[in-house]
Amino acid sequence: MATSLTRQFVWTVIPAGRVATVDGGQLALCSVLLTPRLLGPADQPLRLSDFGLQAWPQALAAVGFTMNRGDTVVPAQPVPHLDLDGNPTLFTAAQQQSAWSALFPPDLAVRPYQPASYQDRQAVHMPASQAGAQISAAYGQSGSALAAAHQTDPEALRATLRTVNEGWQSGLRPSDTDAGTEPSPLRRAYDFYRRPDSAAAAPPGAPEQPEFHDIVARLADHPMLLRALGLIVDLGVPVAALAPSTAPATLRVTPRWPGSEPTAGWAGAAQDDLSPTTAYTLSGTRFVPAAGSGPQAAPFALGMLALAGAALGAAPGAAPGAAPAGDGANGRFEIMPFDVDGAALRMVGIAASGDGGPASDHADDTGLPALRSAGVALLDTDREQEHDNRLRRAQDRATREGLLGSPLTADNLVAGYRLDVWDDRTRTWRSLCQRRVRYGVGGLQLGGADGLLEEGCVRVDSVTTGAGADSAVYVHQTVARWDGWSAVAPRPDRIAEPVDTPDLPFTMVLGHEPGSLPRLRFGRHYQLRARLADLAGGGLRPGEPDADEQHSASFPHRRFDPVPAPELLPTRPYVDGEGPSRLVVRSDRGTSAADYAAAHGYPADDLRYLFAPKAPLELALQHGVFDSAVGAAAVPPIDSAFTTAVRADRDVTDIPGAQPHDEGAGSYQVVPATGVDLPWLPDPGAPLFAVGVRSRPVDPVTGTEGTTTGFDGADHLHLQHRWGKWPDYPPVGLRLVAGPAGCTASIPDTGAPRVMTVELGPAEQATLDLVSCPGLADVPNHGVAIWAGADPADSTKTTNQLVYHGHIRTVTPPHTITVVHAVQRPLVDPGGRFVASRQTGDTDAILRITDLVLDVASTGRIDVHAEWSDFEDVITDPPSAPAAAAFATHVGSYDVAYTRPDLALPTIVHTFGDTRRRQVTYTVTAISRFHDFFGRLTAVDPEACTVRVTLPGTTDVPCSARPPAPRPRYTVPAFAWSRSSSGGVHRSTRGGGLRVFLERPWFASGTDERLAVIVSAGSEPDHVSLTGKDPIWTTDAPKSPLRADQVVAALGAVPEVLDEAGGGVTAVLHPVTFDAEPNCWLADIDLSPLAATSYRPFVRLSLCRYQEHTAVDVPHLSAPVETEPLQLFPPRDLVVTQAAAGITAVLGGKGPDGPEANTVRVELQAATSAATAALGDDAVIGSSGWTTVAATSGALGAQLQLSIPAGETRPLRVLVTEVENYPAQDPGPGRQGTRLVYAETVRLT
Repeated sequence: MATSLTRQFVWTVIPAGRVATVDGGQLALCSVLLTPRLLGPADQPLRLSDFGLQAWPQALAAVGFTMNRGDTVVPAQPVPHLDLDGNPTLFTAAQQQSAWSALFPPDLAVRPYQPASYQDRQAVHMPASQAGAQISAAYGQSGSALAAAHQTDPEALRATLRTVNEGWQSGLRPSDTDAGTEPSPLRRAYDFYRRPDSAAAAPPGAPEQPEFHDIVARLADHPMLLRALGLIVDLGVPVAALAPSTAPATLRVTPRWPGSEPTAGWAGAAQDDLSPTTAYTLSGTRFVPAAGSGPQAAPFALGMLALAGAALGAAPGAAPGAAPAGDGANGRFEIMPFDVDGAALRMVGIAASGDGGPASDHADDTGLPALRSAGVALLDTDREQEHDNRLRRAQDRATREGLLGSPLTADNLVAGYRLDVWDDRTRTWRSLCQRRVRYGVGGLQLGGADGLLEEGCVRVDSVTTGAGADSAVYVHQTVARWDGWSAVAPRPDRIAEPVDTPDLPFTMVLGHEPGSLPRLRFGRHYQLRARLADLAGGGLRPGEPDADEQHSASFPHRRFDPVPAPELLPTRPYVDGEGPSRLVVRSDRGTSAADYAAAHGYPADDLRYLFAPKAPLELALQHGVFDSAVGAAAVPPIDSAFTTAVRADRDVTDIPGAQPHDEGAGSYQVVPATGVDLPWLPDPGAPLFAVGVRSRPVDPVTGTEGTTTGFDGADHLHLQHRWGKWPDYPPVGLRLVAGPAGCTASIPDTGAPRVMTVELGPAEQATLDLVSCPGLADVPNHGVAIWAGADPADSTKTTNQLVYHGHIRTVTPPHTITVVHAVQRPLVDPGGRFVASRQTGDTDAILRITDLVLDVASTGRIDVHAEWSDFEDVITDPPSAPAAAAFATHVGSYDVAYTRPDLALPTIVHTFGDTRRRQVTYTVTAISRFHDFFGRLTAVDPEACTVRVTLPGTTDVPCSARPPAPRPRYTVPAFAWSRSSSGGVHRSTRGGGLRVFLERPWFASGTDERLAVIVSAGSEPDHVSLTGKDPIWTTDAPKSPLRADQVVAALGAVPEVLDEAGGGVTAVLHPVTFDAEPNCWLADIDLSPLAATSYRPFVRLSLCRYQEHTAVDVPHLSAPVETEPLQLFPPRDLVVTQAAAGITAVLGGKGPDGPEANTVRVELQAATSAATAALGDDAVIGSSGWTTVAATSGALGAQLQLSIPAGETRPLRVLVTEVENYPAQDPGPGRQGTRLVYAETVRLT
């Protein structure tokens, strides 16, 4: 095994930063860092004793060192290490061995050394600078929009903010992923924390066995322990030996081993010493590693990080990654003033879960999350390139040749940075890295009671990675962060003993150096600088850089946390619709709130308390409210400050008398109605509170927002008051009471507690914003306010005033509440009517609400029911008569919007399923807008919050389709008789017409469907009714086509347009009736006027179905159909005059002028029996029950007389008949033909 084991020792000399006077001489101090690498076979178990290192301090005591400058040996002597107090620290060999044996026992496991490398791993970078610029632009644009649009068009503001949202959210939603598009900085920042292998930690099990190289690596943050272990040796070289000359400015140290084995087992391994050279810079009393050169060199200058000109980043409108402007600006480093990581995660989360718009309906909702003031961060915008450069430098030095081939520079030797802060109050540089530390290892105790004063550092190569061998490396642009405390010591409330030494056999008590830290305060201006800390813990100490050397530009520290809204707590449990953001009083028609409360058990008012918002202790400290006690020698200020500070741990459960409630509204605390105090630490940045009106009660008549009174701010919508003296802010009451009308607010200036009272009229609501407000002088200390356009130097500017009054939501987000005066039922019954409208072909109807009367303020929903009757003309087998049927349906439920009445309802659609016309009666049930606030009533009576009204009259729903053409079955002549008797004069009139039988169904277009006879309107179009003369007879020709004056219009005549007729026509309207015997519909057409102008004319009817009530652009008339030509019977007027001796009969009417005249025969008939007389006159001709006792004949219009036989006592009647006389087809004597055209009987009295 002896030939296979190697101790490879790397001896690196590192300039310690300074020249010191030692024993009267000037020595350049340096440290020799020993890096032990134990090499051997990987397949064999190895122990530390195999390498002879179980007593390294003993071996070290026998080692000497040779220091070379270039090839020249220069003197070097051991020197004690001085802590920051100037106390020397030297260890005896026994002390070192005790510490070594505790940490490195002989049987400690050894794994052969393998250099760690991340060269081939994927590197994921956090673009903090670019993301910060994108974040600030979003907040700046939103804040500017809020300031510009205050009290202007809310919809314009909503549109502007949506545009801003769409801008910063572009590319952040999952749906926006595009392999060909470069992710935005925000998306890259978000993805930086979405680590697929972050959960790939080592599986639980037995703890890993301690190993030599791991322990050495973990001691890198404790240079004092490395000295105690003999892994760092401090030497001094005379300055004269290093003074500028032709010799190179490099140093190299080599060990001088003794001739014998320094420890037992030493010979079991080969010794391999590597002594790289180190380039140095000696300038006055400064002795530091030389800075690297070339494009890959780190930005170091004489032991400092090159921060000169670094300025505040994340200015709104700046291009991501843009260098700060100005002479001497630093284009690489910048100051980030807020928590960019948390903001990026929240903003991307919002974008991924939403639609790009704000989360609420409020026009001024920016949709942006709250930012956080996390101190200030120093960013390296070239961190990505610097990481690659460091990997490349490490790779170059990973081999013997690379390590020894060229001098090491500060790039290779830096371990981290030591951050210093300067502020404009103390005008002093203070270190953030000083710490007091006490170590205990083995029997060795370091630090004593007070501890060693030393400086830690912020590691320069801080990266994170997963547990896998190929896990990605995550590199952040943040170099260092200052949150108001030490960069290397935990806050006092986080101290634990021991700390930071897991699995290592030593203890460490760590704390900051009292009085060394600067104060991080809002409004102060600061500068940063960073000193380099080397691998041996050396470097420039706090007072050694020049005051103006390599520091950033001055920058202000501002608050980015929003000012939280006041806490609103109830004084009683919530009931029926009340909640954290809703206050309610109740009443009803004609019943006051007090009477209503007494009758139903509801409270008569709603009292809440406003509490000043709570602040974390760290935030309060940055406001400087505890500065009077910091460092104070007197006890009272400290005791008072401590009493105040512990309130940071209190919350609502610490309010005296508060009672928890856990209901459907969630868990909450109910506070007493009197005697309440603020238990927690109030936000010093919120000395004022304001109550503003977001939307005012709606006027129930106009639907526009009503007025408010008592809000006496500059905008007349705003009440602003101071809490009192910090930290004893008394709670302020907010009481909602019922008023007669409108919205009125008032608050007294004095009193304990002060109670703001808001009065609301019945059915009125108001939306209020509860906001906390900063002091006017503090507005410039809010970073988001500056982004929005606030002027740091002029408090009178508009944006400053808006922030001060709580109007910029990104700075002072409100707690928006609604105050409600709920009424049990709508204050006004629904009234008016619906107006139905349809378009062609619609099977539903839109109910227009123009004439509907609703009280918008108190009506939250309406239910619409409909009733109507209709004929159901259904063809059945066997046939059944059509029957009227009643129909009822629920049209729908409709929310009533809180707006102008004509806009309050959505489109109401009544679905019928067909196009037919109907007459509908509508019933409207109005439900109170405040139904949810009366749960205990509606649980007993579900209709307790409703009123139901049947609207007067009916609503005509028009037919939306052209009626179908009628289907005539057949047409026959028809007669209309009119009979009367008076004073012995009997009159009988018969009109000439046609009866049209129509196929079922009827009412195809809905109720009031008519049959229309289409006649000419003056022209001679097609498809109208025609007339014609009977050619057999000599008579006048009737006018043709048929005209309206030739038809008796049973239901009137209307002008119409018939497409098939090519123009205007007249529709003569007739009703239809059902005839059960033929199982069809019929209509009687009275054509007496036509029949009176010509004897027995012919008529061909043009018929349409007619629906008067149709939708716009829908024809009233169906397509026409035409009947066969039919001949009309002539109208006749019969007058029979009865006298004692006889009768006279005259039959008048139009007859033929030839070839033969008609013959009228009059017969006097007597009943043959009483039974016959009782039968009436149904059997007119050929009756066997009547016998003729006298007869006569004559012409139309002639007076025909008959005498009554003397002594005739039987019942008598007159039979009058008329026949046509026309030639036979075979003329000759006695060959004349006849045809009956008229018959009537008149009973004599």
